[in-house]
Amino acid sequence: MIRCCELLSEFEKTGKRTLQFATNFIEKLESPPEGREKEFAEAKEKLKVFKEIAAKLVAKEKEEAPKRQAALLKDLQKKEKLLQMFKKRGLEFRPEIDFVNFREFEWTMLDVNFPHRPTTRVDFEAGSDILEWPLMLQYPETAQTDLLTECPETYTIETLIQPVLEQPAEWDRNHAFKLPNIRVFIALDIFDDEQIKEISLDDTLGNVISNKDYLIVQGLPVIQIYTKNYIASKLAPVEGKIGIYKFKKV
Repeated sequence: MIRCCELLSEFEKTGKRTLQFATNFIEKLESPPEGREKEFAEAKEKLKVFKEIAAKLVAKEKEEAPKRQAALLKDLQKKEKLLQMFKKRGLEFRPEIDFVNFREFEWTMLDVNFPHRPTTRVDFEAGSDILEWPLMLQYPETAQTDLLTECPETYTIETLIQPVLEQPAEWDRNHAFKLPNIRVFIALDIFDDEQIKEISLDDTLGNVISNKDYLIVQGLPVIQIYTKNYIASKLAPVEGKIGIYKFKKV
């Protein structure tokens, strides 16, 4: 009996089952057989300790239950609003997100995790309808990346990337990647996955990620930045499609 309560008290957070077991065991020890009065009395005292501790946990659990329920409701309301914002903007995700069934939605579906960086995800301020995104900048011709956080969807691409490109990175000693020298693209999720679409520096992040055939993978929008010299030598416009390019065959 005592060992059972010991195990329950170690692994149970609420104390409910420990309290129930300790109470039942104490009742069973009320009528000891002749000659075992001392043994039963000692066992009862030990069980009373477990019962007292468990009773405090149960009381605390009961006291905090309304706060937890309120926090859960607030979380569900935030999930519902966020998914409706996604739906309104016509966003597409991989893995696919069900915008209707917000109760089954998990925040981990949007969590962006990289080594040595805190987890980040899309968010919005209370009372606001502006989404703030993490944003990855890819430089495919150099196999480099930058990760931005808290990028408002209302900001233009130029506004977001200008501070990053203002000074040359360690891997860009000649400062080839500066605004006058670059053009920006997004990858399209279509049958020919080598096609990319040019986007304007004046376009907002929100409009960019709402593009047809653009997928947000694991909650992280990605844009690609190329130098104009690289584009001239490696990319060719797709006939009949404005702003669509594909890589030249070697």
